[in-house]
Amino acid sequence: MQVAEELESMDARKLATAMACCFWGTLLVVIDVTYNRFDVLPDLLGWLLVATGLMLVLRSDANGVARGLLQFCLVVSVVALLAELLPVRGNGVVRWALSLLYASAALAFCVAMRRRTGAAEWPSARRLWEIARGWVLWVWCVPLALSIVVSAARLRSFAVDSSVPGVAMVVVLVLLVLLLLAPMVLMLVGMSRTGRAAREAEFRARLRHAHDGGT
Repeated sequence: MQVAEELESMDARKLATAMACCFWGTLLVVIDVTYNRFDVLPDLLGWLLVATGLMLVLRSDANGVARGLLQFCLVVSVVALLAELLPVRGNGVVRWALSLLYASAALAFCVAMRRRTGAAEWPSARRLWEIARGWVLWVWCVPLALSIVVSAARLRSFAVDSSVPGVAMVVVLVLLVLLLLAPMVLMLVGMSRTGRAAREAEFRARLRHAHDGGT
């Protein structure tokens, strides 16, 4: 019993650390701060943190479908690292395809974490990942896939109607940016909630271990 509780505590600790790495790594990738053309928050470091977090999740008792999805995410994070070291050059279709790959990895991560938190019986975190999965699918993956089809078919490109009033255009752009950021915010909140649930699980496991050791 004590060995099982120690393993549970170790798995929870790894998961909590993994969520912290993924959280801060994602922020480094998303936030772009430059000073005199120098990237203050390099994306390379962000992707390294994300890859580290994914490896820790894989070591925290992840199995079955969740494990396969997380392994896919890890491969994509390595591709992202290579893309940072060797900037991708190509037409719009190639760039759209790379963006779709990242979005697909985000979707796979949401599904994997939904299964992982469900197995751990953390309903609040599971619900967040379920919501994030829907937003990633319909706001990121589907539009990107359609954009690739449009670009590959060489249909007319998207163009901004210059006749739209300036204020209205600003409002539309702001709403569009908020819409695109919503899946990322949900994922970050999901990481934070999962990390907190893992820390609480570790604390409970330590209490049980101390109680059993005392008796």
